Amino acid sequence: MNAKYLLLVALVVLASFGIALLANSQSSSSSDYQKRVESFFSKVKVGEYQGAIDYIYSGNPWLSTKADEIQKVKSQFIGLPNLVGPYLGHELLSEESLAGRLVHIDYLVAFERQPIRFAFEYYKSKDDWMIYSFSYADDLDDWIKEKAKLDFIYKTPPKD
Repeated sequence: MNAKYLLLVALVVLASFGIALLANSQSSSSSDYQKRVESFFSKVKVGEYQGAIDYIYSGNPWLSTKADEIQKVKSQFIGLPNLVGPYLGHELLSEESLAGRLVHIDYLVAFERQPIRFAFEYYKSKDDWMIYSFSYADDLDDWIKEKAKLDFIYKTPPKD
């Protein structure tokens, strides 16, 4: 009886340890892209727009095939403070994950003249998250209306 009890306790401890390791691994995995986004915003906060945009795209060597498109986004992004004023802060609007491999994150980014929505998409091909897409737009009115519509559709119980 004593040996069975010890074996049971050992199995429970090992199972708990395995679950903790798995949870920690998934948590640190998702925090990789979150750390990259926060580093990006740290650069924007101090006015390093060129450094921020270069940093965000540096995480994906495959984007070199889209060099013209990326250069256009970079050029426009560097001029953003001239259009909307200084950066004031950012807030997470939404984060959606698909199958643990693709994440879409929207931020409300406050500038002196107006808010802008920043959208980041990260893809995990093997073990590392890499930027898949970055965009920004002043379409917050449309974004809010679309989100409200989807929330209503998916959160409203069907009528009998």
